[in-house]
Amino acid sequence: MLQEFVVTRTIRDTALMLDAVSRPLLGDPFIIRQPPGTYAQELNKKPEKLRIAWTVDPWHPDGSVDLEVVQSLEHVVCE
Repeated sequence: MLQEFVVTRTIRDTALMLDAVSRPLLGDPFIIRQPPGTYAQELNKKPEKLRIAWTVDPWHPDGSVDLEVVQSLEHVVCE
């Protein structure tokens, strides 16, 4: 299944478009939970603090990660 959407210039444009088309329709196989207000109103909320996981371990057991990549990542994350 493929789902296409719109190309927008701003997050606000995307939120307004979501407000216009995101309500469930009769016959939809599933329903996506909607925010309490509109998507456009969500843009005015202060974002919560995020916790982001990271690792320098290779994805493949036989792989390796270049030392320069490891150092760059640790420099960004740890400072």
